[in-house]
Amino acid sequence: MLTRRHIRVKVMQCIYALVQSKDDSLEKQEKFLKVSIENMYVLYLLMLSLLKELHAMAKYRTEQASKKYLATEEDSFPNPKKYVENKLLLQIDDNTMLEQE
Repeated sequence: MLTRRHIRVKVMQCIYALVQSKDDSLEKQEKFLKVSIENMYVLYLLMLSLLKELHAMAKYRTEQASKKYLATEEDSFPNPKKYVENKLLLQIDDNTMLEQE
């Protein structure tokens, strides 16, 4: 999701670039703005996929730690299941639209 603040910043960047450049091509600046907004959307999707991967890594690590006979200090991290059972991360993990994008 793109916030109004991000869009405002990108528009101001385009206006500044238009004023500073000697070329007054408005179409060129519009194209730059569209590409920039698309790149922000891709960055947003990448951040969500990062959360999904971190959740998968946490699940894997808790499973591996539960199979150990002798727990180490790293395994006794305060409540590792708390991260694995997080409702938001579970929703991101089950989201099919994110998979499609």
